Amino acid sequence: DSYFAELKRAGDSRVSLYARRNIEEDVAESATAYRYMPEKLKARAPNRYRMLREWLFDGREYLQGTDCGDDS
Repeated sequence: DSYFAELKRAGDSRVSLYARRNIEEDVAESATAYRYMPEKLKARAPNRYRMLREWLFDGREYLQGTDCGDDS
């Protein structure tokens, strides 16, 4: 619940028109952008990027293809 409140406070623009539907879609669209378009998200919404990195991705970033490997 605090994650959603923090996302609203991040203050950056939504990542897509679809994300404007509701907070759940905003989180889903933001997480997808973080994973598959990190540079664009970081440039467009740096606060949102930082918050997702800390809260949802436990500090992991996907800025290079080698960052997408298996953790096992």
